[in-house]
Amino acid sequence: MRTSAVVGAVAASFVLSVITIDTHDDIPANFATEEVDPGERGERQVDLPKMREGGLDAAFFIVYVGQTERTPENYEAVKTAAVAKFDAIHRMTDALYPDQIELAYSSDDVERINAEGRLVACIGIENGYAIGRELGLLERYHELGARYMTLSHNGHNDICDSANPSSRLGDEEEEHGGVSEFGEQVIEEMNRLGIMVDISHTSRQSMLDAARLSRAPIIASHSSASALADVSRNLDDEQLLALKENGGVIQIVALGAFVKEDPAEKTEVLDALRQEMGMGADFAGWSTLSDEQRAQYRARRREIEEMASTTSASAPTSTAAAASRGGATPARPSTSPSSSCAAATRRRRSASSGAATCCVFGARSSRWRPRCRRSERPARVCRAELDPASTG
Repeated sequence: MRTSAVVGAVAASFVLSVITIDTHDDIPANFATEEVDPGERGERQVDLPKMREGGLDAAFFIVYVGQTERTPENYEAVKTAAVAKFDAIHRMTDALYPDQIELAYSSDDVERINAEGRLVACIGIENGYAIGRELGLLERYHELGARYMTLSHNGHNDICDSANPSSRLGDEEEEHGGVSEFGEQVIEEMNRLGIMVDISHTSRQSMLDAARLSRAPIIASHSSASALADVSRNLDDEQLLALKENGGVIQIVALGAFVKEDPAEKTEVLDALRQEMGMGADFAGWSTLSDEQRAQYRARRREIEEMASTTSASAPTSTAAAASRGGATPARPSTSPSSSCAAATRRRRSASSGAATCCVFGARSSRWRPRCRRSERPARVCRAELDPASTG
């Protein structure tokens, strides 16, 4: 039996032998400013010092837009919000820290930048709502560096149905019955440009449609398996097999809620906390919370998680409930709503479905093709930590 020291040594040497990629790092609106400086070690889970310390070579920084009512005014507003986040990422790589990190536009760039000893920045868009109904925006976003786009988020949009219909927006269970006719055009254009199709957050039928429609491998940038936990974002066996047939990959979210079922008592306590904070079942109220309220939620959730992990199965409710009522705030600083999913660039088949579990990268050309390191080194296991109230 291996000791923890031996396992640690093996892990440390392993990290040095592969290119590791965080496929989903959410950024705030004030990213790459004095308030949120990625070059300083801070409270966020991902910054340049922590990337160095943790052996993280590359990260997809996320251009996220939340789902709102689909009106002409809101379409313009989300475009403005998306461009602001593109600008922030470019500010980090082009103005603030060009000597430490560079934006990659292709898999060749990733390998070159890594070989030069610098960190790699990539860009993903979360929620196809960022293009509204303007197909031409995909080319503009591609020029700015977008190399994957999640088709939807919480709430249906013009592209496809979401795994989490928004009651706030009056969503029915389905709107399009999967990918819409416009969504088919979007996928075709993404294939042409070299933007990977990401199906995390999409409905089951939307995912199956995307796997069928896309001429290029698709990705699930932050999902897991339904067999482990019945979470809307997780994929069932049919979906995993469809992903395999498509040649796509899944990045496994290693947060407990995505890989195991929580006791009913803990789930009830967390639901009560979210209701108390005004977030609702789909976390739609998260955007209305102040920074202080968000910090309070994270602290109380963290205390619930810590208490639940150390409490005996016979009485999990009493200690967790105490935290939900606003017990002592932990001394640890709150973390940012980011996820970290590290993966090697070499493809590996999962034991259960055969689906690949590494990251592919769109080539910077009109013909998309996946790029994987030609090496016999084993793929690194994916890891992700995701706060359910985050934009992830």
